[in-house]
Amino acid sequence: MSYLLSACALPEKKDADLQKQVYDKVSEEFAICSAFYSIVSAEMEISGDKKSVKEANDAMENAFGVALDLARQHSTEEVASEVTWSRFKSSLEEMELKAGENFSNISILRSKHSERCNWVMTSPEELMKEKTREIQNKIDSPK
Repeated sequence: MSYLLSACALPEKKDADLQKQVYDKVSEEFAICSAFYSIVSAEMEISGDKKSVKEANDAMENAFGVALDLARQHSTEEVASEVTWSRFKSSLEEMELKAGENFSNISILRSKHSERCNWVMTSPEELMKEKTREIQNKIDSPK
């Protein structure tokens, strides 16, 4: 996590609200990806692909860890844990509904989340920049 915080072009400390919003949005993306990799892991488990199960589990744990670390930046440990778990759980429940009981509709989830989550996991600095721009644009746009 420290690599993410130190390597990214983050909003300056003087704009703590912007920084908090960016961390929150990035944390949310990582929680969604963690849920996606959890579904992928379960699908791979059914197919018996042990190597892919381990890879998906590792990705799930890494994504969840980053989501939690980001949530901790502006929250207590208790709140950060609760928020991250809630995001993970609600994303997982939504994905399970779409995937179906036997993962017959997993292609729906893959088309929606696979590319994005792979990008999120490999380009966290770019994700941080993207969210900073999005939030800054909302702040700057006339109401």
